[in-house]
Amino acid sequence: MSQPWERINNLPDDEQASRDVSVNTLSELRAELATAHSARALAAGWGFSHAGCTTGTRLRMLSFSGVSEPTDLLPGMTSRPFDLDVAVPSESPGPLRRVGAGTSFADLNAALHTLTVINQPGFGDLTFGGVMMVGGHGSGINRGNIASQVRSMDLLTMPERGVTKLVRLEPEPLSDPLQFVRQFGSDPRTAELIVDRALFDAAKVSFGTMGVLSSVVIDTRPSYRLHEDRDVRDLWADWAKIERQVRDPNVCGVHLWVNPYRVGADYKALQSTYRRSLDMKRNERGWGIREADAPFTRYITRGIAKELPFFMPFALEFSFGALEADGVVMPSPEALDFGPPNKMQVSASSVSFPAEGLKDTLEKLLHHFKVTFPRNLVSSLIGIRWVKGSDAPLAPQFGRDSVMIEVPVLNDTEHQQETLQKYVEFAIKELGGRPHWGQRFWMSSQELRSIYGAPQVDAFIAARRRLDPLGVFDNSLTRQLAL
Repeated sequence: MSQPWERINNLPDDEQASRDVSVNTLSELRAELATAHSARALAAGWGFSHAGCTTGTRLRMLSFSGVSEPTDLLPGMTSRPFDLDVAVPSESPGPLRRVGAGTSFADLNAALHTLTVINQPGFGDLTFGGVMMVGGHGSGINRGNIASQVRSMDLLTMPERGVTKLVRLEPEPLSDPLQFVRQFGSDPRTAELIVDRALFDAAKVSFGTMGVLSSVVIDTRPSYRLHEDRDVRDLWADWAKIERQVRDPNVCGVHLWVNPYRVGADYKALQSTYRRSLDMKRNERGWGIREADAPFTRYITRGIAKELPFFMPFALEFSFGALEADGVVMPSPEALDFGPPNKMQVSASSVSFPAEGLKDTLEKLLHHFKVTFPRNLVSSLIGIRWVKGSDAPLAPQFGRDSVMIEVPVLNDTEHQQETLQKYVEFAIKELGGRPHWGQRFWMSSQELRSIYGAPQVDAFIAARRRLDPLGVFDNSLTRQLAL
């Protein structure tokens, strides 16, 4: 029987691993890494970028999964307070949990039972470690990216040829040093507990360049339900209201799905608004969401993309009627998961922009899609989500509240990669955008320094040299970006 990762491979095919092995235990991981000249870790294989590529050993990490109560922490350690729910001001943070890097969000939420994560992506099959390392995100201007809820992380590194070292990184004391020594030994050549905020911040969004992530300790919160309203609207009609809702403390999150092509007097958008609910689960999402990956839907959408590209703007406009649904109440993991649309076969690029001035950014971006049509056809609705700023120096959301704009293009669309490349290049050069490390992107080392700033890039490189002095985790991406 094939493994899940044998059936999923969105990675570019211009860089092939010489060895591809699935590791099941820490000792197996140490043994494989010790003999590798170069290596990269990969979990589910959903990512589209070169971050997971290597010509050396590819280490498959799906077996590093599961959720447990940490038993090696200092006394009294618990999750940090959060400020998400005005509706329930007395709610307390949940306990800390250790999560294997290869744990999918679907499995994580199931294992947490009466708890849940602070933030999560829109696809439950993605793994915690994979999303965290590439700067992946959920939604909500008051909620950070996935890495923001991590309190401790375990990395496997190679400080000397043939010698593997487990490094536990923490921004502040969390683990009990005596318990750490009992578990991993006292030899600093093979295991070390490091409390260093700058190093931790650089490593938590390092897209596999500093070591192999095996597990993390995360904050949790009590499980809750969300009331979801999905309404079709004119994009620019009362745009100020959208921006007020984004920052309204009574709103947990706002998502927009936009037709990139104007058919009538205004662009059409589907707005999903999420509020905390104390009601029981009720109602269903629109049938267009539930049937997005049905065979007939796939047949129609692929046929239009391939044979009738000029009709795509109208098809996208028509689809809105099947997506609306008000008054749907769901547990938060279900509400924040996009559902069946995740299964559509696409390639995608996502770029982070400053939340401030989004209207001007979006106007320029929609004009770009207009002037490049029909050769560069965006064959899906584009997704817009707000995310709190990050302190990780190379996170797409570094230093600013951000908006992630994702452009998916169906696999049967002509000039698919060219369309994505032109989007990313326009976003970087004209709009100051920062690409998502896990999706398709094109960027030079000069552009990297321009959009992040030399101090952030230099801080990242210094952390890399400290954790990966031999360059074991180099690949085409680190060379391209001079990291």
